[in-house]
Amino acid sequence: MKIIKITSLLLIALIIVAAASYEKIISGVLLPQYIDWAYETDRKGLEIGTPLDEKERLLASEIGIVHPEKVRIIYVDEVPFPYENFALKVFGEAVDLIGEGIINNAQVFGYSIYARKGLYQLK
Repeated sequence: MKIIKITSLLLIALIIVAAASYEKIISGVLLPQYIDWAYETDRKGLEIGTPLDEKERLLASEIGIVHPEKVRIIYVDEVPFPYENFALKVFGEAVDLIGEGIINNAQVFGYSIYARKGLYQLK
């Protein structure tokens, strides 16, 4: 009986430690990886994206974008997500950012707007 109590206490302590370190894993490991990936995705978008036309720049200014001339739109079949990074993929699935039945229509990275083809076209 004493062994069961000690084992139970150790298990509870392990669960508490795991729960407490969850935030540290996200902020110390996953978040920096995601930020690096997002900066690279923005850089690529700025290279290949289409600048806003006059109507789109006016709308961007109206909603508070300070430098609408920097904005680029990239129309894609699927909005990017770092699927190649296993840890970020698992995290994205765990918090329902990606996965079966989840469709992301648009995502902004810096001044790059990735939008699914056929959606959000103002023209």
